[in-house]
Amino acid sequence: MPFLNEHFARVRRTLLDKGDEAKLAQHAGIMGTARELIVSEFLRAAFPSTCNFMTGEIIDTHDGRSGQVDIIIVPAFAPRFVLAGHSGIALAEGTIAAIEVKSTLTTSSPDSESALSSALSTVRKIKERQVECEPWPWVANKGGSIVSLSSIPASIIAFKGPPHSNLENALATFSDRFGVDSLPNTITVLEQDYTLIRNDDWYFSKKGKEPSQKLYVAMPDTGACLADVFNYLMMCVQSWTFCSPFTPLSSYLSPVPTPRSERRNI
Repeated sequence: MPFLNEHFARVRRTLLDKGDEAKLAQHAGIMGTARELIVSEFLRAAFPSTCNFMTGEIIDTHDGRSGQVDIIIVPAFAPRFVLAGHSGIALAEGTIAAIEVKSTLTTSSPDSESALSSALSTVRKIKERQVECEPWPWVANKGGSIVSLSSIPASIIAFKGPPHSNLENALATFSDRFGVDSLPNTITVLEQDYTLIRNDDWYFSKKGKEPSQKLYVAMPDTGACLADVFNYLMMCVQSWTFCSPFTPLSSYLSPVPTPRSERRNI
């Protein structure tokens, strides 16, 4: 088995063991928080030191808010506003990607409450945030063609969940209701050992895309589903690092009033 496959297969088993240990808390809120920290610790250890990880809200220049997001990846060179510990507020123009963590990804229809509908609701709010970066931070050169993402990339990582065929069917229903652009870019279910990746040119070249109109591709590398989401997020990190966009802080400030003396001369 290639080194990276073996590495991520071992990490997957470690995360599942740690997630199972969280059951000792016997409280859903504590277990959920523990599993968020488990995933965050894995990312913090594996990603470049130019990335910071926080939990909190993402806001945009129109004062739109994402609501609570489990993990926000923030570049080291972008501002963020820490409230306490690793909790705070990130700017839309200072967010590389966002991740929702679920203990069990239960599925249901868009009109019913489930872990999937809750996660997708948060993903929609993340993707609704208006980004005003210059240059655009999610751009890649794929075989001479420039491809880009249209909004903040968002992933879901679940410890348990349904077989990928069941999840794909549920996602298709949500896509019909809310639109494909509202869906997450990747979904990983650790226990089932798969990652679904949006079937678009950002990750797959036109040559590598599924010939069908499938929304997602289930990656086949057994035991290493974490490698796929890691690779996807690293593409986002490296794109951000290469572009190093300017943060439009002035757009978040109230207009400076004109002094009275200047108003008299207008």
